[in-house]
Amino acid sequence: MLGLDFYKCILEIQRSLGPNFNFKNSIQTNGCLLSQEFIEFFAENDFHIGLSLDGPPEIHNIQRVSLNGKGSFNKVWEAKERIWSFNLRNKKKIHCAFIAVLTRNSLLHLDDFYNFFKENRLNVQISFLLLAGSAMDPKASNLHITPKEYGQAMIYLFDRWVKEPKYTFSIKPFSHILRSFVSGVHHSCMFAGCCYLDYLNIDPKGNIVPCGRWDKNQFCYGNINIDNFDDAFNSADLHRYKSERSKVVNSCKKCQHFDICHGGCAFSGYMRRRYLSDRDYYCTGHKMLFDHMKKIVKKEISFSD
Repeated sequence: MLGLDFYKCILEIQRSLGPNFNFKNSIQTNGCLLSQEFIEFFAENDFHIGLSLDGPPEIHNIQRVSLNGKGSFNKVWEAKERIWSFNLRNKKKIHCAFIAVLTRNSLLHLDDFYNFFKENRLNVQISFLLLAGSAMDPKASNLHITPKEYGQAMIYLFDRWVKEPKYTFSIKPFSHILRSFVSGVHHSCMFAGCCYLDYLNIDPKGNIVPCGRWDKNQFCYGNINIDNFDDAFNSADLHRYKSERSKVVNSCKKCQHFDICHGGCAFSGYMRRRYLSDRDYYCTGHKMLFDHMKKIVKKEISFSD
């Protein structure tokens, strides 16, 4: 929506900083305005594209509706086809993956949801629904699922995925969690534990907030137009965030999954009651999934031994 010149300007700024700085650029989009010109530019400059696609039309079109009241599946799919077509024709390929939000619609059609990504060989990140933005609208309450339902659904999807005879597509967070089991290192922001130090977000007005999910009215470390980063990392809001978040971390340390989860997503916990000291809302579901995945991994290791 900002236009191609905006992205060209960003690249000019990055290049002006010299060879000692490395940047990885990515864009998350619904694909509706992803023209051929954008695709060629993103491919040439190594941008990664994330397309929001919640599954087949019968799921996606219910919860991703355009202003005219029509579902947006066809537009997103057309964007995907343009990217695939470009990659087939060119040596310079563009990396594209998909993000799907798990809702009650997904639960009602869980096999259709899984089969869609499998049959089309689409790498997908499954995200839980957060109480933010349009999801806070009372009309969206029928999309919400409980932590237990989330855990049950994710276990079902994992079992289908891990039993596939061939690895043809990836599902996150399963692949991230498995890597964490093996390496002991987190591979996801929501399981980072200290995400407020590892990640930052700068909004269009220059406000520095913990990540893209927060806005300046919740936690704001400063503004890049008037503050330097040393001041931002010593701001009252960052110390308040760190202090409140440490309560969750300390209370979770006895949990057998702490080395993987580190207390989960701070934003997910905060948005229910506006307390940063609350645990991730989907904590119970995460534990169910971790328990199950660990049993499967141990069983496979024992079998291979």
